[in-house]
Amino acid sequence: MTTVSKDQLRKFLDGQCDADEEAQVRRYLETPEGQNALDKMMDDSWGISEDIPAKQKVFSNILKKTTRAKKHRINRAFYYKIAAIFIILTIPAYLLFNRAPEAPPINKPEWLVKSNDKGQKSVIQLSDGSKVYLNSESTIKYLRYFSDSLRQIELDGEAYFKVAKDKSRPFIVTAQGYSTTALGTEFNVKSRGGDYLVSLAEGSIVINPESEAQKGVKLVPGEALKIDTTNKTVSKQAGTLSDFLWKDGILDFEVATMKEVIASLERWYDVKIETKGKVTSKKYTGRFDNASLEHVLQSMSFALDFEYEMNKKQITLTF
Repeated sequence: MTTVSKDQLRKFLDGQCDADEEAQVRRYLETPEGQNALDKMMDDSWGISEDIPAKQKVFSNILKKTTRAKKHRINRAFYYKIAAIFIILTIPAYLLFNRAPEAPPINKPEWLVKSNDKGQKSVIQLSDGSKVYLNSESTIKYLRYFSDSLRQIELDGEAYFKVAKDKSRPFIVTAQGYSTTALGTEFNVKSRGGDYLVSLAEGSIVINPESEAQKGVKLVPGEALKIDTTNKTVSKQAGTLSDFLWKDGILDFEVATMKEVIASLERWYDVKIETKGKVTSKKYTGRFDNASLEHVLQSMSFALDFEYEMNKKQITLTF
């Protein structure tokens, strides 16, 4: 008597046997040994939760497939056993491909921090369509995706904001205890040391202190607000073009002290500048469009009466 292996039985149930192999398996299943092998396969495979509609469909297909072999006269119980095994082996795949989709994860607020070292500038595109031009030695902190009611940025340094219009979500920049609020506009915020300067290019903004002791100040294009955050003094003044030129690569000085000039050059070119002799008290006004440091120093040296020496990133000014 020919014995059929478990792999051959599975191959038969999967419909992968050729005509000779199928005939061999059918003859084997008509024997008591074949019935026992079938029963054992059912016992080994049982234990998987059933999906009734899938079972009915598969069982119907099995009956259609096996009724063509009526000449073998295998009893109906035998077909039920085959169908049951086929269903048990098929259900895991059915459940895998037909399971309900998982609910999308709830997004947690994700804070991003962007920083520029000395000598670096960058443009940052925000999720709402706004742009931030970040100056050297400056940092912003913001949410990757703003909330439905608010767009908030934390600033340390200087940045120019080109705000996408959104009446339902105010755009707020906070620095040194002050907040600048806009809906859709362009403005510059410089926050360094104890100085806080907001200059408006387009639209309108409101600057509010954290303390309610001071009132908010509204600006219109062409105006600027200068705040001494140490002494808590506030003064509105006319804005100047120089407040915005840096984002276009233009280094601009307007009646600047030597201390202010040195600080700007160190930040702009990522260098260290030291002085020798008595530093001049003259003020400097000048503009440089994407100029090299040597070109800037050469031009300044005539106006401010100093000599300079360059050694990589170390610069010495002698007065």
